[in-house]
Amino acid sequence: EQTGPDLIETNIKFDADSYTLNTQAKEVLDKLFAYLKLTDTTNFTIKGYAGKVESKILTDQKILTDYNIRLSKNRASSVEEYLVNKGLGSSDGITIKALGYQDPIAPNDSTSSRAINQRVEITLKSRLIEQIDNIENNLEHVRPAEYTKFFS
Repeated sequence: EQTGPDLIETNIKFDADSYTLNTQAKEVLDKLFAYLKLTDTTNFTIKGYAGKVESKILTDQKILTDYNIRLSKNRASSVEEYLVNKGLGSSDGITIKALGYQDPIAPNDSTSSRAINQRVEITLKSRLIEQIDNIENNLEHVRPAEYTKFFS
């Protein structure tokens, strides 16, 4: 689990009930891929989400929850697969999290609001923050938290 400030947080949107990357998502991922290659970054987290839908036909909440978890995992995996196939190399440093309809960024009370929640977020830490974390973990007498304000 990564801690500390994130350098990049990218939202990639999906159509309802889909984990297919659209043209806009691929453009965002192409830019992110260029950054990852430029900085030689291989450790990051991909979080998949879904919009919560109430079904009049399917009333079993466990089935709906399981479906949304699978959908959000497939969304995150499609992003991972795209980046790896583009030339990122190994997926060893990539963490996938399937969150279903947890942590919505908009209410799930309308089609347009649910569309906002149908997303994948990619987060990674800056090298500087990783270095500060390393110092903090290895040198007890140094308090890097006092110096992070200079790098913010």
